Amino acid sequence: MKHAAICFAAILAAVAGTASAQSAPVASSRTVPAQVQNSSDAALDERLARDWGLRPEEWARYRQLMQGPLGIYSPNLDPLTALGIEARSDEERNRYAELQVQAESKRVGKTLAYQRAYDAAWKRLYPGQQRVNMPGAKVPGAGNRGSGRLAVFVKAECPPCEQRVRQLQAAGTAFDLYMVGSRQEDARIRQWAGKHDEALHYSRQAVRIAEHPDVLLPAMVTTDGFILSHCLEDLSLLPDEAVRNFIGKQPPRPSLLTFEAPITLGALDLQDYYFEHRRQIAEAMTRALDIIPRIADEFAIAFGRSYGFFEEYRMEDAEAAVVVIGSTTGTVKDVVDRLRNTGKKVGCLKLRILRPLPVEHLRQALSKPAVVGVLDRADGLNAFCGPLYPEVAAILYDAPKRPILQDYIYGLGGRDVRPEHIEDVFADLLSTASTGKKTQTLRYIGVRE
Repeated sequence: MKHAAICFAAILAAVAGTASAQSAPVASSRTVPAQVQNSSDAALDERLARDWGLRPEEWARYRQLMQGPLGIYSPNLDPLTALGIEARSDEERNRYAELQVQAESKRVGKTLAYQRAYDAAWKRLYPGQQRVNMPGAKVPGAGNRGSGRLAVFVKAECPPCEQRVRQLQAAGTAFDLYMVGSRQEDARIRQWAGKHDEALHYSRQAVRIAEHPDVLLPAMVTTDGFILSHCLEDLSLLPDEAVRNFIGKQPPRPSLLTFEAPITLGALDLQDYYFEHRRQIAEAMTRALDIIPRIADEFAIAFGRSYGFFEEYRMEDAEAAVVVIGSTTGTVKDVVDRLRNTGKKVGCLKLRILRPLPVEHLRQALSKPAVVGVLDRADGLNAFCGPLYPEVAAILYDAPKRPILQDYIYGLGGRDVRPEHIEDVFADLLSTASTGKKTQTLRYIGVRE
């Protein structure tokens, strides 16, 4: 848009120049509005810069930064944060940090002052009247002492808020969570609760699982390419000392220099022992099914975050459900909520552990719906289905109550997955549930045909 605006200005200038050669008064009348507009824009920029405590050249740099990659990754950054992130020196960074602290202090002071004025106005206009009467709550003076639960208020991009919530979770304290600025949108609360932190927490648990003496296998933690790997988001780091205590000391390992008990590493494994070694790996995978939840429980006690083999969302009475992996879960949950509000019984299951596959747990969870859709963000290139679909199909094959199963390939190459794509999937699943007949195994979602 900026280049278009520059070209348009050039055309106007050319027209004005031609008019000047023919009639000077006309040229003068045509250039005055542009001058007034430029003067108005400059005055506005100067006022905005002053409001943020910035110099005009700093405001100009902020606008330039937001037209580049920073504005694409984080389009709603305020000027001080943007300039602080892209600071060219420690001196600049410290200056913007101090300006932001001062601005936040003023903003909070104004907010609290207004809240006090609001409280005083309520007491004047409605003395003795409760602001909110919850259903079933006792009236004032009847011994109402509240629920006895702690009320915790948090906001986005607030590491101390997250740390306090984790402390309360780890201590087993019952509390009610309120998110400031959520605008009554569940999606904002879920976005606050589930972020990049999950991948970081998996990596901490993966070390313990991989080094457990009953497992001793490599562990791989994956995230969505581009969707998570190339997008900016605040990350709340766990305290270093707490992580060290959780992971513990490095377990003893056999050494090549121990001549009394020699070992071989990295050698070619041929038919004489290869089969036995693969069998040992398979046994270790089976034992990992017991180790993973035990490590997850220890992590929950230490850090207040609990992760199971998978997460069920509104699956208790779902007639149609989807199985999903990764960041698409957030979009799916939003659509599930929207459809639930219209009376449709839908749900989703987010798979967290793929190897080893928690067969019995998944079979029990997925046997309830009438139809299940598998969301595959990869193509199996087998002219039949994606890679996750046959895993789910194999799990459900021996289930006493087996749902109809359909596969949907989507989002290849990091393409955006929009709510309407997920709505289309659920519409397809609900249609199948109503007829009891499967119309196709595989559909591609969000692709140009």
